[in-house]
Amino acid sequence: MTSRQQNTGFSLIELMVVVVILAVVVTVALPAYQGYVARANQAMAQSYLLDVAQMQQLYFNDTRSYASAADAEDLEWDIPERVTANYGVAFNISTVIPLRFEIVAIPSNCGAPTDGESYIDDVACDGELYIDNENNRLRDDEPW
Repeated sequence: MTSRQQNTGFSLIELMVVVVILAVVVTVALPAYQGYVARANQAMAQSYLLDVAQMQQLYFNDTRSYASAADAEDLEWDIPERVTANYGVAFNISTVIPLRFEIVAIPSNCGAPTDGESYIDDVACDGELYIDNENNRLRDDEPW
């Protein structure tokens, strides 16, 4: 009696099919993941801007003026690490009547848009965020 040995490995064609399937899955999943990360960064920045705007209003109720950058330490405006990694945050306080504040978060993960372009055109760029004392909330000139 002769015993026949069975080959139990994968053929080259089977391995190539698996590689092609993995390449297609990665090609589809990567842009979706980048969009998810951009939306998560934007949500964190929006939450931070809302918190700071609320602190500004509370400070205004107590002192009848908005907190300047020098007063920021008293208010404990700790910028979350995820916001500082993806945005540059700028505060503009007006000391003339009518008193105003503006807070802008500019994305640092992409270059400035050129004429006719928007941050929204790039998946990784999540747009410039703006809030002021009248609760105007804008993302690239669109409400958020």
